[in-house]
Amino acid sequence: MLNFSDRAQDVVRSYLDESGGEFDALRITAQPGSPVAPRFELALVALDEQGDDERTVDGPGFSVLVKESDVERLEGATIDFVDRVNESGKVLLTHTKLDGKLVARMAIGGTYTEARHVDAAWALIDAAARGVEENES
Repeated sequence: MLNFSDRAQDVVRSYLDESGGEFDALRITAQPGSPVAPRFELALVALDEQGDDERTVDGPGFSVLVKESDVERLEGATIDFVDRVNESGKVLLTHTKLDGKLVARMAIGGTYTEARHVDAAWALIDAAARGVEENES
């Protein structure tokens, strides 16, 4: 159902290991928005947090929780978007947890950062997301 890049697998396993057993699954939820540039929320959770409307899917060495309503939308999706952006060499996204959720982040606000830099970074992120979507088609 889902494909994970090697780097994405390593990141998820690393965070699961670092949680000391607190988390043992990855939850992927589709967020409302444009079908052209879908947004997904990824969060590390305990399997016992599985909702009645979620399905457990086997990931590469870990469990993935997906809402039944998102299963079709996620069919064949590839989790590697951050790697695509970082490979450009122009933007560096890192992973962190925010309110217990795994997120990608980018530092903005250096002395010489201008709006055009933020616009260019967003264009790279958007292109990477569209590239993942095109590979799913």
